[in-house]
Amino acid sequence: MNYFYIILIICILTFSQTTNGQTILPLIENFSKQEYQGDNQIWAITQGEDHTMYFANNQYFVRYNGAKWEKYQLPSKSIIRSVFAYDSVIYTGSFNEFGYWRRDHGSMKYTSLSEGRKFFQGNSNNEEVWKIFESDEKIYFQTFNDLIEKNGNEIIKYKFPSQISYCYTVDNEIYAATISEGIYKFQNKKFIKVDRWNDLKNKVIHHITKTDSTWYFFTRNNGVFVYKNNKLLPWNNPLNQIFKKEIINTALVLNENLIGVGTSANGLYLINLSENKSTNINRNSSLLNNTILSIFMDREKDIWLGLDNGISHIIYNSPYWTYSDFDGILGSVYSIFPDEDKLLIGSNHGLFVYDFKTITKVEGSEGHVWDIFNIGDRFLIGHNDGTFLYKNGRFEKILPITGGWKIKKNIFEKGFIQAHYTGINLIEIEDNAIKAIRLQFEPMPIKDFIQLSSNELIITHSYKGVFYVKHKNDGSIVEFKNLSEQDNINSFAKILTYKGEHLFLINKKWYKYDKIRQLLTEDIFLNQNFPKIEDIINIDNNRFLTLENGLLFHNELSNNHLTKSLIPKRYYEGKLINNEISTRQIDKHLYITLDNGFLVIKNIFDDFKLDNIILEGYHNDKLLKQNKSLPNNSTTTFNVISGYYGLLKPSLGYSINGEPIQTINSNSFIISNLRGGKHQIKIFQFAGGKFREIKKYTLRVKFPWYFSPIMITTYLVLIAVSVLIYLKWNRIRFTQQLKIKEEELKFQNQLLQLELINQNEIKLKEYEKSLLRDQVKDKSNELASKSLYLAKYGDLIENIQMILDSKMNINELQSKIQKIIKSARITQNEFKAFEDNLLQGHEDFVNILISNYKNLTSKDIKLCIYLKMN
Repeated sequence: MNYFYIILIICILTFSQTTNGQTILPLIENFSKQEYQGDNQIWAITQGEDHTMYFANNQYFVRYNGAKWEKYQLPSKSIIRSVFAYDSVIYTGSFNEFGYWRRDHGSMKYTSLSEGRKFFQGNSNNEEVWKIFESDEKIYFQTFNDLIEKNGNEIIKYKFPSQISYCYTVDNEIYAATISEGIYKFQNKKFIKVDRWNDLKNKVIHHITKTDSTWYFFTRNNGVFVYKNNKLLPWNNPLNQIFKKEIINTALVLNENLIGVGTSANGLYLINLSENKSTNINRNSSLLNNTILSIFMDREKDIWLGLDNGISHIIYNSPYWTYSDFDGILGSVYSIFPDEDKLLIGSNHGLFVYDFKTITKVEGSEGHVWDIFNIGDRFLIGHNDGTFLYKNGRFEKILPITGGWKIKKNIFEKGFIQAHYTGINLIEIEDNAIKAIRLQFEPMPIKDFIQLSSNELIITHSYKGVFYVKHKNDGSIVEFKNLSEQDNINSFAKILTYKGEHLFLINKKWYKYDKIRQLLTEDIFLNQNFPKIEDIINIDNNRFLTLENGLLFHNELSNNHLTKSLIPKRYYEGKLINNEISTRQIDKHLYITLDNGFLVIKNIFDDFKLDNIILEGYHNDKLLKQNKSLPNNSTTTFNVISGYYGLLKPSLGYSINGEPIQTINSNSFIISNLRGGKHQIKIFQFAGGKFREIKKYTLRVKFPWYFSPIMITTYLVLIAVSVLIYLKWNRIRFTQQLKIKEEELKFQNQLLQLELINQNEIKLKEYEKSLLRDQVKDKSNELASKSLYLAKYGDLIENIQMILDSKMNINELQSKIQKIIKSARITQNEFKAFEDNLLQGHEDFVNILISNYKNLTSKDIKLCIYLKMN
């Protein structure tokens, strides 16, 4: 039992230390049947004249233009075994059927070439067309027993001399590989036996190809045979022993030095004939499965694989390749350094050695490796647990200070400088003697630094910005200053040493260090050219990477000209480690760390500028016709078709009516809820660090039904009729109003006349009344005068009485009395008349007195009248 546990532990340790078969590979895109909504097996692949990819997928004929998957079925719904593009049509072959497809108004239409012909009768009643190919401008449809030739409109069937596996064209000649009788050549409409290859009898051949003067015969399960110098021999290559054990399903010459071999159980083998090397790409390398049914190379020299369950696209012709840790052993990579013909890789799982085939973990290195720095034949390793020395598999701790983030050579003195979790160390290593001096400022996490002189540093805090440090050789501090605090830019900072200047990226803004004033000042040039930068990664004194809006750019300054190139997003999307990306230039290749491996850039690809693209709009799965309007408030999908799938696949954006540019994902975008009218769609290609307009499209959207031309005409007619009715009614109303106005004027005139007559009558009456009033007044005055006379007559009587009472002689007395009587004589009747006139003249006054003072006597009333008359 104890031995069992020992063996088990050894096995576990062995498995954890080494991973086999992992290599740097081109990017692989996989498409499952859930994506293309088809069946499992992909029997054949071709690319059309329109650069669209077509697949024979069991019951489905599948089309892919880089933006949209489409699938079609034959009328018989039989299995489609073969597909081949020629000119503007796509030929397919199936059970007792072959024909072609042509694009018509956004969909594929099928035309049968075998219907009504007697190709599949008798012994040929159960044939399937397994292969379609072209030779000498003729199209051939191959079953296992017949070869059908289409030459223009003429179609002829030829019988094979024996059952075959497949036909192959070499040097524009057709060879038929039979199951048991060897190989025949199709010549002058006859099959002629090739005797020099008789040794291939009873061997099922799944591919024949030729490079230079060497023929290669790939058999199903007998390995590979080579014919050269009139000799047919087994291929003298170690890989041939593997192929004898494998089942070869298909093969294809990819270029003069590269052959792809698809196997039944171990994926794809890429054989480099010039270097005599091979690469195996299988499920462990991210293929969907290991059964390869078909291989095709597109116009970009990339590889498409038809699998037993799905489709794989290998972007082989690209300067961007990746190493991906599918097993999770390596983890996230933080540093890479070359070690002779190997790579040292530092990750969050430890230190690893990679020989480009296998990756082995260094014993004792478990933990987080931050940095690797070469010192002669040894390496300084900045580790989470301290600082280590590595040489030839030996991993030894030399400093216990944790978290060695960054190690750099001391450019003014001998030794090294290391930034770590709590500060800065000055390190000297001579033979086995190690001396480390810590700078004596307050412990803080230092991510990076630059040297200004032998005793001056600028350091970056993990959270609080940039500091200036001046120190002595013993580590004591002369000056310590926060450079970013004065401008309130305390934040995480990245350092870029570029063209002799020290630059700092803080809160997406660039600053440079002013040595004289010891200040950080904004850098105008970089802020103008990189306004939305998220991260900066040094390469060398002339080159650096920037991360902007999730996109990586390679930047190079040459002759004061900045060249900015986009690194395609598909190679690193979702794999970048935030603020921890590092690079290393190795043998002219640039390595960029990722969270599951690393990206290798063999050379920077200059931005490819598209000549033209196709923009297709679909509404309710129907292609929008030219100048046809969309229904109002509808949803439309637009496919941007470039015809490129690999390295040349462009990064695209779109804008509607001048709105901000939006990125196009998967070469398609959706527009909805557009108002009625004309809308302009612009398509942009992201090139040279900016969007460049490459296509315009005018989209017409119908107005709502209540704004349709018919309804607008109806509205106008209704408005016109309403206006006419209103005008008519207004005219009638105006006429009526005029009549009413005339009647009113007549009536008013009559009223006015009546009123004038009435007023005249009133005035006349008032006049008469005034006359009467004047008469009364005259009477009153007359009365008053008479009253005055009466008063005088009373006085006269009293005077007479006084004379009578005097003692005068009678004659004298008589004489005076007679004189007085003659001068003023009044009678009783006259006085009575006087009283009556007095009352009549003041009748109103008397009535007021009587109504207010009922106890007044007639004498009182008379007295009041006299008083009123004064």
